[in-house]
Amino acid sequence: MSPPLARILRPDRWEDFVGQKHLVAEDAPLVRALSRQTIPPLIFHGPPGCGKTALAHVLARKLEADLRIVSGTSASVADLRALLQEASGGSAGGARSEQSLFSPGRRIFVFMDEIHRLSKTQQEVFLPFLEEGGFYFAAATTENPNFVLAKGIVSRALLLRFDPLTAPDLSVVLERALAHLKTTAGLEMTIPAAERAQLIHAATGDARRLLNAVELLSFEGDKKLRVTPELLAKLPGLAVRYDRAGDDHYDVISAFIKSMRGGACDAVLYWLGRMIAAGEDPRFIARRIVICAAEDVGLANPHALVVAQAAFDAVEKIGMPEGRIPLAEAALYVARSPKSNSAYEGINRALGEIEKGLLLEVPPHLRGDPYTAKGYIYPHDHPEEARQQKYLPADRRFFEPKIGDK
Repeated sequence: MSPPLARILRPDRWEDFVGQKHLVAEDAPLVRALSRQTIPPLIFHGPPGCGKTALAHVLARKLEADLRIVSGTSASVADLRALLQEASGGSAGGARSEQSLFSPGRRIFVFMDEIHRLSKTQQEVFLPFLEEGGFYFAAATTENPNFVLAKGIVSRALLLRFDPLTAPDLSVVLERALAHLKTTAGLEMTIPAAERAQLIHAATGDARRLLNAVELLSFEGDKKLRVTPELLAKLPGLAVRYDRAGDDHYDVISAFIKSMRGGACDAVLYWLGRMIAAGEDPRFIARRIVICAAEDVGLANPHALVVAQAAFDAVEKIGMPEGRIPLAEAALYVARSPKSNSAYEGINRALGEIEKGLLLEVPPHLRGDPYTAKGYIYPHDHPEEARQQKYLPADRRFFEPKIGDK
């Protein structure tokens, strides 16, 4: 069985690497380091299929190093320690290895794929070896390094953020795949412009997804194949990319909230649809709508909080898929409402003062003990006098009303 296209077409040469222009430009930190024939420890952070493993292969070749790939899904701590001892030319914590990145001879490039699959305690096996050096190192993760990686690794490494591949990048990858199929298998695959655009769009910046789709299409014909909308409709695996435990979860909900705050109704519906289509917990979505109603709409339209809470209750009672309707209604109501964050800012000011040590005594006339709480003016009986009543023992201003506050 031949390897998948994604592996066959993985570049070996620097000039064949596709995408991530901000990382491979002449003035990029990585390129400047390579000009000295060395690199610091690296962290590759980005979505699947955007070139993290490909860049490791290219770097190893450019540095004339032996690439050793290990995955967080399968490696044990004992396996990692053995590999790191070999790579560093000795044991960490003792005398510095005689092998250096600047010395001639054999060099090893350790690439730790899916490092986030290891616990932070397991990750710390790298720390003494990274401190000693003597080998090249890069780790890849699809999740936010600040959340999933041990702080010691983050502080020792250069973080490189990988973006989803652009449509022009994916077009280059597609052309290479078609050329490979023609050269090696004699298959001439024709993809009209509309189907090409659909295929690239469905890949959502993931070269691996694109190449897997092309490979599936290649099974449809012998020597000549014209890709049609009917063929594309048969392709599996083109669902929405969304990781409920990873960065997609945080990025999409962030876009959803900011769209509600900004009153962008079309964007609100799109990001809401992304989450619903991916199976996000509807109660999580409803909670964010409730928070946005209180934080961002606030006193400009207090009824928004009522609508948001009603949507939360409705989702819990009727479930999905019907729950999408009250979610959409509440999200759009919040988006279309006037905005005021005066309540949000006011409570934050009060808490900020308290955390700094502002602990005011309760004035005697406001205390709960009826024997000591003398002099309280009941506002319902004496509204004018009550307006002059002191409710704080010292002048403090936390609430700043905004135009339109109810």
